[in-house]
Amino acid sequence: SSDLVDVYRSILIAGNVDDIALYVYTAMALFNMGRHEQSMEALSIYCQAQPNSLFAANLKACNMFHLYNGKVALDVLDALCDDKGKDKNDLIRHNTVVFNNGEKALQFLPGLVDWVPEARLNLAIYYIKQGEIDAAADLIGDMDADSPQSHFVLGILNVERGKTMGDVKA
Repeated sequence: SSDLVDVYRSILIAGNVDDIALYVYTAMALFNMGRHEQSMEALSIYCQAQPNSLFAANLKACNMFHLYNGKVALDVLDALCDDKGKDKNDLIRHNTVVFNNGEKALQFLPGLVDWVPEARLNLAIYYIKQGEIDAAADLIGDMDADSPQSHFVLGILNVERGKTMGDVKA
């Protein structure tokens, strides 16, 4: 992602491309690197040109979730998206569940686990919070950890499984 940011920035600085989409690509790469404040800066330029973009609204809300909390993220979505847009967009519905601390998780997340990678993790988190360790294990027990979040969730799952088996003292 760092290399992508450098490439996008060099194109934008050179002024050879008028493609505003490079700003949202830069914002997404910065978001994936955990550089949320910088992502917001790049995203603001894109949002000026495309104020009705659901993708940009969602990315802005995700940044705000990481920078502040779920309520702030939901406020961003409410301000930038009409209810029809939110209801029709699976990714925004997924993130609304996350921003609401798992509310309506069973309504939306199971249908998204095959195409939104975070949905599998977030559904597993929901199950763990509900004490449904076997359901979480069935969902992600054999998953390869490929991100800090997946390592974290798998670690918690394994501790909880150990507690239920008596291998770990609570």
